[in-house]
Amino acid sequence: MLSARSVARVSRTRGLATVAGLTRDSKVHMNNHEDHTFINYKQNVKNLDIVKSRLNRPLTYAEKILYSHLDQPETQDIERGVSYLKLRPDRVA
Repeated sequence: MLSARSVARVSRTRGLATVAGLTRDSKVHMNNHEDHTFINYKQNVKNLDIVKSRLNRPLTYAEKILYSHLDQPETQDIERGVSYLKLRPDRVA
């Protein structure tokens, strides 16, 4: 039988949250109510890689989110404060 100290010690242990089971090909539900809609993270990462190679500079977190949702990242004009972006967002709040 376990003593109260060992039970208390087990409940105080901490661990790190990991996403080891997720890959770029994993299907992540868009919400809890629709089982047939998924977020395509593979396409977002592909778009971001294209934009990174075109700009040749580090991107901010906001730029990564914005540029990963470009409709045509290969041909899109990307000039801060000047060009209009054609976006294809996954969802709108």
